[in-house]
Amino acid sequence: MSTQATVEELRSGLNGYLAEVEKGNEVLVCRSDKLIARIIPATPAPLKNRTKIGWADDTLKILGPVTGPVMEDDGEMLPRLDLARKMAKL
Repeated sequence: MSTQATVEELRSGLNGYLAEVEKGNEVLVCRSDKLIARIIPATPAPLKNRTKIGWADDTLKILGPVTGPVMEDDGEMLPRLDLARKMAKL
């Protein structure tokens, strides 16, 4: 999420804008409706803990067979791993 501010707004409310940056948001600084700077956090915002079961309910829809080939961005097929065969060797 980003917040937009003019140079004058930034000068008068610097503490508030820096608080936004500390929360992980960026501040876009504009002069005469032209973007001149971005203030971003020094370290990335911590990732949310997604290990809880069910955190991604209703966010993934499988549209085809799961056992089909996987394609790279350039159209090349990735090698398919036969998990059953590998497990049998263990």
